Amino acid sequence: MARNLGNGRFGPSHRRVLKLLASAPRGRADPKFIAMFAIELFDLVEAGFVDTQAEAVRAGGQTIETVRVRITAAGRAALAAED
Repeated sequence: MARNLGNGRFGPSHRRVLKLLASAPRGRADPKFIAMFAIELFDLVEAGFVDTQAEAVRAGGQTIETVRVRITAAGRAALAAED
């Protein structure tokens, strides 16, 4: 796995996460997605390819704190450069 994404190069799992985020216009807040790709997301956030935003969601009468992850313009550019 590529740990230093500063050079714009990343591994297949990073590419997969960027593609999944690129196909989600509002980003993703799914806990299963975040848990499954936590390491890749940390790498991509550090490189500036993914951004996070805390949000509160109301479900079943309760408010739940969650995080939404979105691809950034830099992430889209890095993904396009890999094609």
